[in-house]
Amino acid sequence: MAAKFTEQDILSLRDAISESRSRLKPFRDVRKKLLNEYAGKHYGDAGFKHRVPLNVLRQYVKVMIQKLVPQRPSALVSVKRGRELKPMAANLELALNHLGREINLTETLHGTVIEALFGMGIVKIGMNRSRTIEVGGEYHDIGQPFADVVGFDDWVHDTNARTFEEMGFYGNRYRLPLEVVKECGLYDEKLVKELTGQQRVGDNEDGGKAAETLSGPLQDLGDWEEMVELWDIYLPRYGCLLTIPYNQLEGEVLREQEWDGPEGGPFRFLRFARVPQNVMPIAPATDIYDLHLSINDLHNKTIEDARDEKRVTGVLPGGDADADALKKAKNGAFVRLQDPKNTVELHSGGPNETTVVFNMQQLELADRFAGNLRTAAGLGPSAGTARQEDLIAESSDGQFEYMASQVHILTTEVMRDLAFYLWNDPLVEMPLVKRVGNVDVPVTFSADQREGDLLDYNIDISPYSLQSKTPQKQLQTITDVFTQIIAPMLPIIAPAGGVPNARLMLELIARYTDEPDIKDLVQWQEPSQEQGAVSPPEGSTKAPVTTRTYRRENVSGGRKPDAASAMMAMMQRRGSAPTPANAA
Repeated sequence: MAAKFTEQDILSLRDAISESRSRLKPFRDVRKKLLNEYAGKHYGDAGFKHRVPLNVLRQYVKVMIQKLVPQRPSALVSVKRGRELKPMAANLELALNHLGREINLTETLHGTVIEALFGMGIVKIGMNRSRTIEVGGEYHDIGQPFADVVGFDDWVHDTNARTFEEMGFYGNRYRLPLEVVKECGLYDEKLVKELTGQQRVGDNEDGGKAAETLSGPLQDLGDWEEMVELWDIYLPRYGCLLTIPYNQLEGEVLREQEWDGPEGGPFRFLRFARVPQNVMPIAPATDIYDLHLSINDLHNKTIEDARDEKRVTGVLPGGDADADALKKAKNGAFVRLQDPKNTVELHSGGPNETTVVFNMQQLELADRFAGNLRTAAGLGPSAGTARQEDLIAESSDGQFEYMASQVHILTTEVMRDLAFYLWNDPLVEMPLVKRVGNVDVPVTFSADQREGDLLDYNIDISPYSLQSKTPQKQLQTITDVFTQIIAPMLPIIAPAGGVPNARLMLELIARYTDEPDIKDLVQWQEPSQEQGAVSPPEGSTKAPVTTRTYRRENVSGGRKPDAASAMMAMMQRRGSAPTPANAA
C-alpha cells in the first residue's frame, strides 16, 4: 500500500503525541497516587512506607469488582430476520463464549474496571497477528482474537479534542521481542533492521514513575531477550493504524495499514464519571481518596497514642511497705495496707476519645460515599430487621446500577468486536459442543459453514451473566419457582401428567448446599403395580384458597446502633468524666 504520510507528517504526529502525553501527566499522577494507597506498604519494594491499616480504597475496589463483574459474561446471539439463521446464531453464540474462556475475558474486564475506578478503562481488541498469508487472492493476518487491558501509563490521545469523535489520534504503547518484530514479516523489512533493543526502566517521558514500578525499581533489571517498544496509533479521520517505534527512527513508520477491523477502531472505553466537553472522566476512587488518607492518618496517630499510654503507681514517702505488698500480690488477692492513700495509680497518654469518635464518623462517611460498602460487601447487618436490611441492600444496589450499565455496554462492544474477528477469519475452525435436549452434539464453527452476514445477527450480553449467582441464590430461585409457581399449579399440571420430581429436588439441594448426603436421606424404590402412578386427589380442580396480609413499613435510611456506634457513645460519656490521671 502506498504511504499516505510524509516524513514531516510523522514528525508532526510525534510532536502532537509528545504534547498530549505531557498534558495527560496530571491524570497519570493521580492514578499513581491512588494505586500507591490501594497497594499499601507491604506491596513490593517501591519505597512506599506509609502504613494503611484501614485500606478503604482496596475494600472499595473489591466490592466494585464483586458487584460489576462477579463472573464470566455470556454472549447472547439472536437473528434480526429469518428463522433459518437460528442454528448459525446458536453456533456463533457458542463460539463467542468459548473464545471468552480461551482469552480469559473475565480477567480483562476486572482489569478494565479497576483502571476505570482510578481514571479511564481502555480495552484493545484485535487479532494476534503472527504472519500474513494469501487466501483467495487476498492477504490476511492469521492468529487468535484478543481483548487486552491498556494501562493508562501506556496511553495517549489527542488532548485538543473535547470528545472522542473530535480526536485526530489515539493509541497505546507496548513491548515485543526484537527478534519477533524482525522476523514476523508484518513490518517494513528495511526499517526493522535498524531497530535496537530497549530496556524497560519504568519511567515515563516526563520522568514520572509508571505504575509498574510499584513492585520495585526496574532500572537494574535486564531483559533475558532484547525487547523493543512500539506505538499503535489509530487515526480515525484517515481510517488507518500506524505502528511507530518509540524513541528511535524518528519520522519513520514500521507499518501503515488501512483499518479493516470493527467500526470505531481497535479501542473501547469505560468511563464512569464523565465531565462535559472533556474526554477524561473523573476517577470515582477520588471521591473517597481524601477520606481514606485522613482515616489512616488519624488511625495511625491513635495507634501511636495507644503505644505511648502508661499506667504507673505512685508511692508517697513512708509508703514503701504498702507499695511492696501491692507489687507482690497476685491479681484478685486481698492485701493488708497501712494506708491506701500511700499509693495512687497514675495514667498518662492513650488514645484520644475525640479523635477516635471523629475517625469512626469518617469511616461512616467513606462507607456512604462509596455506596454503602458494608451492605454491598455483605460484611454484616446494617439494620434492625431483615426487611430493613433488604431495603438498605436494594438502595445500595441502586447506586451501582449506572456503573453496571456502563460495564454492560463495554462488554457488549467487546463481544461484538470479537464476533467480527471470528466471523471474518478465513481460517477459523473451532470445535464446539451443543446441548440438544439431554444430548451433547459436536459442531464446528468454521468459515465455510457461515450463513448470512454478521449484520444479520444481534449480539448482546446476558444481563444475568454480570450478576452474582451464589449457590445460595440459585437454590433460593429454584425454591421460589417450586413453591410460588409449580405448587399452586399442581391441580392443573397433574391431570396433564405432570408430577413433581422430588428426587431431582433433593439432588439440587445437595449440590447447591455442598452437602452430598442430603440426596441419600430418601431411599428410592420402583413402585409396585398395585401402587400405580401417583394421581391427584379426587375433586382437586383448583388451587387452595390462601390468605395473605400485607403490611407497609416505613424504614429510615439510618443504621441500627452497632458496636462502633456503641463505642462512640461510650467514649463520649467517658470524655465528660474525669480520668484517673486528672483525678484530684
